[in-house]
Amino acid sequence: MKKRSILGAAAAAGLSALAGFAAYKMNKSTKEFTREKWNSSVNKRYRMVDSLISDGGLIGKKRSEVIDLLGINGLRANTRDSLEYYLASENDEDLKILILDIDEDDTVVKCTACV
Repeated sequence: MKKRSILGAAAAAGLSALAGFAAYKMNKSTKEFTREKWNSSVNKRYRMVDSLISDGGLIGKKRSEVIDLLGINGLRANTRDSLEYYLASENDEDLKILILDIDEDDTVVKCTACV
């Protein structure tokens, strides 16, 4: 009888761990940047911005490369020294934007997310 309850507890713990891992993987995949998700989920870009910045893939890119990667959908500003992208709806009461600082060589030198 005691052996059965130990096995049941172990099985329950194993299933719980498996469910937790599955939830983690699903949550992580929604946060990883892909060009397809970026373009199709404008209102959820803020979830991907950490991945986009921490990968360091934007630093050192030319303005044209960034626009090729991120597109013009959601482009808030394109000035001499920066690019800004909406990370959620323009109508969201809490403005969420990605700011890319551009140097005189038209290269991204800094990325900041305001969320």
